[in-house]
Amino acid sequence: SVKEMKTEQAVAAFSKAFDSARDVDQVRLAATKLKSLGREVSIVEHMGLLVDWHVMGPFDGPNFKAFKNVYPPEREINLDATYDGQGGKVSWKRHHTPDEFGTVDLVRAVAAVDDAAAYAYTTIESSESRDAQIRGGADDNLTIWLNGKKVFAKEEWQNGTRLDRFIAPVQLRKGTNEILVKVCQGPKYQDQGMANAWSMQIRICDATGKAIVLHKPSK
Repeated sequence: SVKEMKTEQAVAAFSKAFDSARDVDQVRLAATKLKSLGREVSIVEHMGLLVDWHVMGPFDGPNFKAFKNVYPPEREINLDATYDGQGGKVSWKRHHTPDEFGTVDLVRAVAAVDDAAAYAYTTIESSESRDAQIRGGADDNLTIWLNGKKVFAKEEWQNGTRLDRFIAPVQLRKGTNEILVKVCQGPKYQDQGMANAWSMQIRICDATGKAIVLHKPSK
């Protein structure tokens, strides 16, 4: 029927728009339109967003020292380990973010604290050795290691988590790749009414922003 033809044409048009979209608003709009036409799409898969992590923290970091301080996860990744954290023992725990754009709320995943650092660890699988980009954002600041090598570090307090705020060109190896992320939390705001947000968003893509690997949660 004419109606079915128009639906199929609309699906094809919005599918094309979704495939090429990289901007948050464009991606969300195309996904919403496709859903209204009966086609479910995954923004997480489309963008290469990492949503399954092991998280650890909080570690104590007063006076903006958390960024420079070296905490145990930077020395070793041992998912069975327990360390002294801010206010008690801390250990790795699994966390899956349900956010459609892969934002990890560390207040929920770790704790509602100030003057601290937290870590997130995961693995991804690459079918080949290849060039890639790790794109991310964090509140407050961000450090990223790939396979034990620091590939990005930016000390910038009181900045928000935004899609693709930072880009780190990397080389993925064939097989399992380990990603470790550190996100600091600054002091409480002067305005007591303002919530102290703590979050991160990480994705893996090629130079055009297209997702290139399937994320497999680490065992």
